[in-house]
Amino acid sequence: MTSAEVDIFEIRRQKVFTTIESIGTQKSEIAAALRGLGVGSVEDDEAVKYSIEQLMAAYDAICSQEKLWMELLKEINELEKKEEKQ
Repeated sequence: MTSAEVDIFEIRRQKVFTTIESIGTQKSEIAAALRGLGVGSVEDDEAVKYSIEQLMAAYDAICSQEKLWMELLKEINELEKKEEKQ
């Protein structure tokens, strides 16, 4: 494998790591917002309930994205190993 090929794998891997870190930050922000709204407490305010539902949906969507990025990272690593064997 040439050094250019190694660099391509490393560049792609770093892009994935950066995206996963960003997702982690977004998840933390959503979790903090949910705590601020009092998730787990009985709430009569419909606007707050709606906000909680929206934040939870966003959190679930971000978790799904994170899973896809992790799968992509795994594929990159597998491709690199396959390339090294050739």
